[in-house]
Amino acid sequence: MFFGVIRLSKLEGGLGDLSTGDIMQYNLNLVAALDLHSMVKMGKILCMAALAREESRGFQYRSDFPKEKETAEHTVVRINKGVLSAGTKPVQM
Repeated sequence: MFFGVIRLSKLEGGLGDLSTGDIMQYNLNLVAALDLHSMVKMGKILCMAALAREESRGFQYRSDFPKEKETAEHTVVRINKGVLSAGTKPVQM
């Protein structure tokens, strides 16, 4: 999962200057470029969230954390000044 974050970061770095042509009219290339940026960002967010969850629960199984924790936690991913960070916070019942 960590290597996924690294690969997505490299891919994201190469997307900065995509040429989309004339943007004064409806432009499918522009739509595709924006979609690609969003998909890469979401991929990084999902990888970061999966790394932050240090347990196996539901469909997410981790061989390094095979058991479910006793208490439930929300997984939180934040972006601050362009930097992603992930963590957990307890579920309040």
